[in-house]
Amino acid sequence: MRDSLKAILAPRVEPFELGPGVAVKVKELSLKERISWREASIEADGKLKDNWIAELLFRCVRDEDGSAVWDAPEDVDGSESVLGKLLEAAQRVNGLAADSTKEAQGN
Repeated sequence: MRDSLKAILAPRVEPFELGPGVAVKVKELSLKERISWREASIEADGKLKDNWIAELLFRCVRDEDGSAVWDAPEDVDGSESVLGKLLEAAQRVNGLAADSTKEAQGN
């Protein structure tokens, strides 16, 4: 039973095609990862940091081997339209609304 429970609790990973022959995986955050994302996305005064999207993409986007695509949130950069598509996928996989600022702030 314990193995079955662990399997059910494991965050899901969905393939996401960026273009012909180029795909990544978009990972659902675990509870601990979601808490870490919130903590990394909020200033001490409760305001949302400008890099909340980079923090989310860093935690969710994986290569074909399941490794992080970027070494750190500060490294998340590229075409805004492509990153926007990845953001939409990360929000969908994680059950976040299109306006994830409230989620990042813990509301």
